Amino acid sequence: MDSGRVRTLVWLEPRQVAMVRRVLASAGLECAAVGCPEAGRAAELARDLASAGAGAGGAEGGGVSAVRDLRAALAGAPGGEDVDLVWLATGAGLGDDESGVVEALRACAGRGVKVASAEPVPASLLAPVADGPGVAAAATASFVVPTWRASAGLRAGADALGSFGPVVSASVTWLSGRGAGEEAGAGASLAAMLLDALDVLDVLVGEPAKIDGAYVDVSVGRPGVLSRPAPGETLRGLSGGFTAAARTEDGRGAVVHASDCASVWRREVVAVGPGGTLRFSDDGLEWRGADGRIVERSGEYSPAGVGGGVGEAGTSAEMALSASLAWMVRGEGAAVGGVSGAGGVGAMPSPGAVQRVRTTAGAALLSARTGQNESPAVIARMTGGS
Repeated sequence: MDSGRVRTLVWLEPRQVAMVRRVLASAGLECAAVGCPEAGRAAELARDLASAGAGAGGAEGGGVSAVRDLRAALAGAPGGEDVDLVWLATGAGLGDDESGVVEALRACAGRGVKVASAEPVPASLLAPVADGPGVAAAATASFVVPTWRASAGLRAGADALGSFGPVVSASVTWLSGRGAGEEAGAGASLAAMLLDALDVLDVLVGEPAKIDGAYVDVSVGRPGVLSRPAPGETLRGLSGGFTAAARTEDGRGAVVHASDCASVWRREVVAVGPGGTLRFSDDGLEWRGADGRIVERSGEYSPAGVGGGVGEAGTSAEMALSASLAWMVRGEGAAVGGVSGAGGVGAMPSPGAVQRVRTTAGAALLSARTGQNESPAVIARMTGGS
């Protein structure tokens, strides 16, 4: 891959064109091909992106191919035969039976093509599968973005855990906005925020023994009106707030709060242990020892988060997406250090780590449906992932 020319196939909805254009430009990626779940719209969107300079070399009028069959393109058909990155900016249009998409993602991985997605693929976190290791491989090939691993501030905080020592209790807060009007859908999905937060949880305390999940949807346009639908087997398409309380075998605990409908962008971790209190976010970290004195501080750590409105939240989400895509294809922001079980703070997580995150998410999803604590280990056995 030419590090200065990363050809990208984008699968998107028409409402996402402006966001995709900005993210590609910020990440320095070239749009080579465009596909859309709405029949007959791909050619139109390809022209829109080409005329905006997102095509070959960023030159105005650069050629952007229209992809009419995503699975065929992922398998190397015209439009997808010469790309370095596939970005599934939406989970729409992938179909109920995703076996073809999963196989195509494996084919991409075999050709060295990176695949980033806004939603998990395969979508179901609970359905039994015949090939457990294959699910982990497919999930690794389709890496959900944005990812904390591309954030210098969050990587530095995770790296400090090696010196901080064991984490006794922790909170992981991952918030994004959905945007409004023409920018609707500009933020990160609930699935992306939750899976990324659970990836951090895995680094902090490992796989939980039990997890208690709760999901609530805040109805759009009806402030204060809440609904509590019982989620199915997938996070795809869910919007609102998801909280999960996790407990390890040795009694340590952590709370995860993820949302795609906040008015701010915020990714923050607070970890407590014998070493004191370690707080870190995209902006930096602050570690205070058990005596309250500062042991380490870097960046401009701010627990208030970034932005004061949906627009700012959407902008920050785009910055995180850009950084994540650039990190995936160029390795920008190399590993700061290693964390046990994390595969390296700045590295792609191992298939085993990806599978742990998926089974933990599956347990949290099932718990939100049953109202009872659930075990990720049981989910792993149900799905054939162990």
